[in-house]
Amino acid sequence: MRYKLLVSLLFSPFILFSQEIKFSNTIGYAVTETEDVKKIALCTGINAGFELPLKKGLYITISAGGFLLRFNYNSAANNSVFNSKYFFSMPVSLKKYYPVSRQSRAYWCFGIFPGYQFYDKKEIRSFSGNSTETKRSLGFNFGCIASVGFKTIINSRMSFDIGLLAQTDYFFSYKKKQDKTKTDQRLLSLSLHRKLRK
Repeated sequence: MRYKLLVSLLFSPFILFSQEIKFSNTIGYAVTETEDVKKIALCTGINAGFELPLKKGLYITISAGGFLLRFNYNSAANNSVFNSKYFFSMPVSLKKYYPVSRQSRAYWCFGIFPGYQFYDKKEIRSFSGNSTETKRSLGFNFGCIASVGFKTIINSRMSFDIGLLAQTDYFFSYKKKQDKTKTDQRLLSLSLHRKLRK
């Protein structure tokens, strides 16, 4: 209950002044680097957020959501390891729109990308049998985010955008060095926007 109240208090000012809310899905790949391996992982994510106007065509975008990394590798003992890493994220960015036609606009976006790895699951398969290892509350990542794309107006309240997005980690704070996970993501983003007021 207290976490719901905290989230409500955090987003209340943004809801009050924002013009629209958006829901986004992302899919792509991430070059994922840990202490043991460096692999290309499948990356999927979902988030919701708000756009607050600064001036004509220029907005601050604040979102909250999460993403999942999935990859596999062979351990030093030659066991197959299937790894799933779960992150909470809260990107904040500056977004600029440029009119292309009456119904569409191009945009660029640049900002910061704080993330928190809250769960790590490893399924280990060996000749002697299968086992599962899990860890919780591992640590924080902090990086930058950039994207370009197009937004198309569907009607007076709804619009849709598609974009190409890049996210790269630069700073880390983990409880244990061996849990640190660095990612360099390349994603396709699909978003649905809804105006909060006409």
